Amino acid sequence: LAKVEFAGGPFSDELTEPLLGLARYHQGQGELETAVEMYRRALHLVRVNDGLYSERQIPLVRELLQLYRDAGDFNALDQRYDYFFRLYGSGRPPYSALRLQATLEYLRWQREALRSGLDEDGAQRRLLNLYELNRDLLQAAMAAPGVNSQMRMQLGLSQLRNLYLLMDRVQAP
Repeated sequence: LAKVEFAGGPFSDELTEPLLGLARYHQGQGELETAVEMYRRALHLVRVNDGLYSERQIPLVRELLQLYRDAGDFNALDQRYDYFFRLYGSGRPPYSALRLQATLEYLRWQREALRSGLDEDGAQRRLLNLYELNRDLLQAAMAAPGVNSQMRMQLGLSQLRNLYLLMDRVQAP
């Protein structure tokens, strides 16, 4: 790693693979904090070399999501899911199957965060944002000709889950 860094500089794209190898090694050894550091550094290099929204970040972000989940660091997991959602277009067109699937994953995470009590102080705001985001996505997907009926149904079922969660959380006066 030091040799590659010396030869190519601290932002060399050639550092990414050795960093990922180290991250996976440390993860396998149960050294999760060190693994997170290595993944984050590799992710930073990819962003510097390929741009803020490069697709090459996606597997790294997914590995970080799993690492945070394994470590039980749900606050970091929550922040990384926000970044994951931005990488996949924040629910805005153009709608591809990949982007919509990532959006559904983000919506599922938001429900999981609510059920786990991650953000008790902001739970109502999170729930409202979740409901409104899913509603807006569903409306946009219904109007978009390229979105198939299966994806529309999945967005509709996601909103139904949100409504059940809302019904469970909000007590009628």
